[in-house]
Amino acid sequence: MSGLTSSCCAARRYVGIDYRFGALAASQFVQAMLSLVWSVGALVLMRFCARQAMWRSWWGGAIGLGIEVLKLFLVDLASGGGIARVVSCVGVGLLLLVGYFAPYPKTAHGEPSPASA
Repeated sequence: MSGLTSSCCAARRYVGIDYRFGALAASQFVQAMLSLVWSVGALVLMRFCARQAMWRSWWGGAIGLGIEVLKLFLVDLASGGGIARVVSCVGVGLLLLVGYFAPYPKTAHGEPSPASA
């Protein structure tokens, strides 16, 4: 939730977008920032959970990343062109490549979890 608030405040302060829901939702800049913030949050959660062998929480990050990719196609790509759209698509794509380093966690014994078998 803090990513949403800080992204909207930054858009208001530095880009001059009105701090109203309609203006923020219509801004490609805000949508691109939200895509990047949510993707980073999901990947950090997935990486942490992979190291701690917390496979249920890892799935929470994977579902969050899936929702973000769905938002990318339905919201970001549906709007008109612009640099914010390009930055959003390239940024999320690069973050998905980084997601390779957040593999599905193993059990405490070092074997793959039952769900991955």
